[in-house]
Amino acid sequence: MFRGPREATLERALAPLEEHVDVIVVDSPPSLGLAMDAALNYGRQRDDEKPGSSGLVIPVEAEDTSAQAYGMLIQQIDSLSRD
Repeated sequence: MFRGPREATLERALAPLEEHVDVIVVDSPPSLGLAMDAALNYGRQRDDEKPGSSGLVIPVEAEDTSAQAYGMLIQQIDSLSRD
């Protein structure tokens, strides 16, 4: 996944906490901007991690607009993964 300076800001900010906690939850508003890019980048599986150690939880409501927003978020994740 692409790790430009802006997307890696959250990772740099939380790095000192990682050795002291088991889980970090990034709760963000439902937007598709830079904050979401940073959270998606942070939640990626890193090279030195076992599979299943990192990831995303995406809560959605069972309605059409949530399904559309979920589809847009999946497109954003795919785009970041390709970069």
